[in-house]
Amino acid sequence: MRDYTGTVESLDEVAPNVRRLLIALDRPLSFNPGQYIQLVMPDGDSRPYSVASTPAAPDRIELHIKRSPGGVCTDGWVFKHLAVGDGVSLSGPYGRFSFRPLRSEPVLLLGSGTGLAPLKSMVQHIAETGGEHSVILYHGVATRTDLYDHELFEAWDAENDWFSYRPALSRDEWNSRTGRVPALLAEDYPRASGHTAYVCGSPAMVNDTLRVLMKARLFPRDIFREDFFDSRDRASGAHIVRSPLIRR
Repeated sequence: MRDYTGTVESLDEVAPNVRRLLIALDRPLSFNPGQYIQLVMPDGDSRPYSVASTPAAPDRIELHIKRSPGGVCTDGWVFKHLAVGDGVSLSGPYGRFSFRPLRSEPVLLLGSGTGLAPLKSMVQHIAETGGEHSVILYHGVATRTDLYDHELFEAWDAENDWFSYRPALSRDEWNSRTGRVPALLAEDYPRASGHTAYVCGSPAMVNDTLRVLMKARLFPRDIFREDFFDSRDRASGAHIVRSPLIRR
């Protein structure tokens, strides 16, 4: 883990209340796909964000930041004051939630909201390194306007036999699948043994997805997870499974 400084290269709103932040770093950041950094706020406090880019471009990182109403970092800084050209500080990498390239089983990537970030890093890393993994990516959001990077993943799906993209809306109707990721996963995989799963999203989504995977006979040694808490989650007392067997 090291400290870094960088410059905001771009800051784009990719969905309602979601911004993609690209930071050009002062020196290369060595990390594994799935890990996160701590972004330092002007007051010196920090917040964790998964890296959505890959180790192939270590001088530049991509973050997906969701606005949390009343959040000191998001409402008070990123969505209010942060601008292209600003200098930022961060540290990293952190976390044991990362892609295991030596595991040859088919891969299930299960994300909701900005939990897509580390999963995007994994998919792109597999493509860049010529990995032979079969990968299925589920991305769940509430409405069609919340679904970002949709065209990118559709293109990857069309271009690569090893990759399948399965977006899902939980509160909107469209010409594709509707429902939460855990429910759709249960439909597709009544038996999931023989896979490796990576899960990232809200505490409720992670919790429900873990239950579906275990019911489908995928055991803790084959499941890796990350969970994101925002201010509303903490206020509601949200929690997820804390089994020591589930790898973060």
